[in-house]
Amino acid sequence: MRLRRRTTGFDDDIFDTMAPGVQRIMQQGLSLEQAMELAVPALHKALDEVTPRIGRDLVRQAPRMLRQYRRRNRRFERRLRKHWGQALDRFYAIVVYAEEIGRELYRMHLEEADDEEFDAVFEALIGLYARACRVAREVHHLLSGGFPFGALARSRTLHELAVITIVIADYGREDEHADLADRFIQHAWIARYRDAKLYQESREALGQEPLSDEDMAQMQQQHDLLIAKYGKTYSKDYGWATGLNGQSSTPDFRELEGLADLSHLRWHYKQQSHEVHAGASGWESNVLEHDGQTYMTTDRLHSGLAEPAHLALISLHQCAASLFGGAEGDIKGFRALW
Repeated sequence: MRLRRRTTGFDDDIFDTMAPGVQRIMQQGLSLEQAMELAVPALHKALDEVTPRIGRDLVRQAPRMLRQYRRRNRRFERRLRKHWGQALDRFYAIVVYAEEIGRELYRMHLEEADDEEFDAVFEALIGLYARACRVAREVHHLLSGGFPFGALARSRTLHELAVITIVIADYGREDEHADLADRFIQHAWIARYRDAKLYQESREALGQEPLSDEDMAQMQQQHDLLIAKYGKTYSKDYGWATGLNGQSSTPDFRELEGLADLSHLRWHYKQQSHEVHAGASGWESNVLEHDGQTYMTTDRLHSGLAEPAHLALISLHQCAASLFGGAEGDIKGFRALW
């Protein structure tokens, strides 16, 4: 029985290194399975021998390979621009305009606000809005590069930003929930302490230096003070929204969607989520058909840009409408611009 080569490249080198030894073992009367089991130590040795050579080959070949891919990418981008260029430019113009009017609103707010006054609702909303503008730019960049699945994943974040923005804008001015925005902003301490504990648990395995006892003590103190002030449920992911659902429990994100009147977008949110997580639905959506052939994509695409762009702009508009509607002060002229 002869061993036949079935692979190329890196596997060829491993094959060439191991094959003679495996062949000799088989000539002693052992089965292929027994020979391969005995060959495992030889495999480790082969890897040690060929890996440096493979690395040198990759470094030597990389410049030529990169030039080829840069040329291919430029051709791809020209084709993409030919079909999608006008739509992508309009998308970008909307995002830039949204950013500019948000900046203008923030300037007007600073001019009108009392130096000692802190409007927690406005601060929460303008911070969420700034992040929404940045994520919208990321969506545009991914779409311009031909990555609609990645853009769909980032548009999921925009939907979450829209939900939280609407909830704070709608409920944060009510007397019953007057501290809602404060609770939201201060909740960063809860996440910070939780993240710090995870870091301390894993930092040795990661080869990182530990956080100091002083830093950990400060974060724990802030964490404990907030839990004492707002209750145990405040430690949960959406603990800042406890009570908004009419109960003493903490709402989950689906309930927050309902409070924001965005439950009708739940199906879209699930499709967006498939591109974030490693489930079977995301695996399935990566299997495409073209010209009668089925393949799993590893690269950029010319198609599928419309849906993530549409969903992203819907969410950006929802953030903007909530910010401008929830901003205090005389901004009639500003609203006319919008």
